[in-house]
Amino acid sequence: MRQHGFTLIELVLVMVLVGILAVYAAPRLGSGYDVAAARDELIEALRYAQQQSTSNTGAASFSVALTADGFSVQQGGVTVNDPAGGAYSRQWSDITLVPAGTVITFGSRGDTANSVTMTLTGGSDSATVLVEAQTGYVR
Repeated sequence: MRQHGFTLIELVLVMVLVGILAVYAAPRLGSGYDVAAARDELIEALRYAQQQSTSNTGAASFSVALTADGFSVQQGGVTVNDPAGGAYSRQWSDITLVPAGTVITFGSRGDTANSVTMTLTGGSDSATVLVEAQTGYVR
């Protein structure tokens, strides 16, 4: 009778090949994902500040203060609470944000005075976020 299956040598060879592929693929997956996730968090915060500025009928303007390693959503210079709970601020350990020290303030129509281009960098990966003047469109 013939038996069907894999020999021990075939199984070990496949495991070695998967291990070699994992060593080369794992570093490439982590960094790019971190930058993309940070970009999405920043866009979400900018859109939240814009939405809050328009929903308060001009009574309060909201802003996003940028630091070299993160951001915070503010109203009148004070960090506001995240809808999910806690302070609405993020700080990344391995991602840098340029330009640091910039505050993007949204008016009652969701507009900003100037266009701002932000660059997030982590390792060899980078992403760009743009806030357009007059419309406040975030992309």
